[in-house]
Formats: sequence, C-alpha cells, structure tokens
Amino acid sequence: MVEEREPHGLVVDARKPDETSAVVEIVMTPDEWDDLVSITWGSVELAAHHVRELVLEQPSDRRYLVYDLYRLVPCDAPALPVDPGLLRLREIATQYPDGVIPGAGWYAHPPEDR
Repeated sequence: MVEEREPHGLVVDARKPDETSAVVEIVMTPDEWDDLVSITWGSVELAAHHVRELVLEQPSDRRYLVYDLYRLVPCDAPALPVDPGLLRLREIATQYPDGVIPGAGWYAHPPEDR
C-alpha cells in the first residue's frame, strides 16, 4: 500500500520476503523524484524498482528514506543528519558576514608579498 506523505513524499507499507510488514516514509519532492528518475536511473521503471528494493531492505530501526543528491538515504528521522563540517561553515559565515576571512584565500601560487 502506498499513500501520500505530507508535506511531500510517500508512505509505503510493504511485505518483506520474511512476511513481516515494513512501513517506510519516503521524503522527497516531485522535482527530486524527477531528478532521481532522469539523472540516476533514466526511466521510471528502473527508479521504481530501485526504490522498492530500498524499502524491502530498509533496516527496521530506520523508518525513513530521505532524498539527498540523486539518492535515498536510510534515516531514523525525516531529515538528513546535520553534517558537522557544514555547521562549522555556518558558524564561520556568521562570524564574517561580508565573506572576508582575515588571512584566508585561494591562490594558484603564493602571493608576491610572502
């Protein structure tokens, strides 16, 4: 059985090969589905088969499949875990709102004044 998930996505209730029931929420927008189909799999049939396999293989402690860059990631919450590196970048961006970090820069070669 498949139902719509608010605000976007699907809730899938599937029977696993061992006859147990698996309820998995797929968290993705229609545009993300289009990307998964067209970029990753090339057809709706191949993408649907892949998603079906993901649902059947989903670990019992993970209720969600969350979209991330052309793939679905098993998660225990309806959002991806926050990347610690991204948190650090956000912290730096807050400290330097104009985008200029003293002493930082990208160079193809060392600056002349070194």
